[in-house]
Amino acid sequence: GDAQGPTVLSKDVAPERLARLLEVLATYHPHVVVDVPHTLDALTATVFSLATQVVLVLQQSLLHIRNAARLQQILRNELGVAPERMRVVVNRYQKEALVELADIKRSLGIDTLLTIPSHYRSALESADSGVTLYDADRNSPVIRGLRELTTALTGGSGAERGGLFRRVLRLSSGTES
Repeated sequence: GDAQGPTVLSKDVAPERLARLLEVLATYHPHVVVDVPHTLDALTATVFSLATQVVLVLQQSLLHIRNAARLQQILRNELGVAPERMRVVVNRYQKEALVELADIKRSLGIDTLLTIPSHYRSALESADSGVTLYDADRNSPVIRGLRELTTALTGGSGAERGGLFRRVLRLSSGTES
């Protein structure tokens, strides 16, 4: 046996069971965030169909824009996700990047998007130390960007000390920002 326990593969989970799990979670929590992999299968299609909002996260590169445009088209045309249910977030945003926000908006046919500034060092330190960015520096540009994202997605103030914002940061402290 593996010290980390068995791995559950997506083919081992029935879409109906995932839908039921999400339904149960939604009865106990006002917001349920699901971070799906970059593959489209029956499970991710189930999540997309049930989601009230789908957030496309990309970086400032032509490859990311091309992939986001393709996913956007699949979500609309094949999975029936209405454009107003989709949000776009540029992660690791840099003002001086070759690909500008206007390029992304034009390519994806959107008027608005949100940004999370690039601050690789603080994200790495957070992952290495186990201390969330929120606890380490609540006024950092990354935290301000995440607050704006939280507000946009939940309609909340984004300045709350607990709740979804804190839980999301705790869960994502090991991911890159």
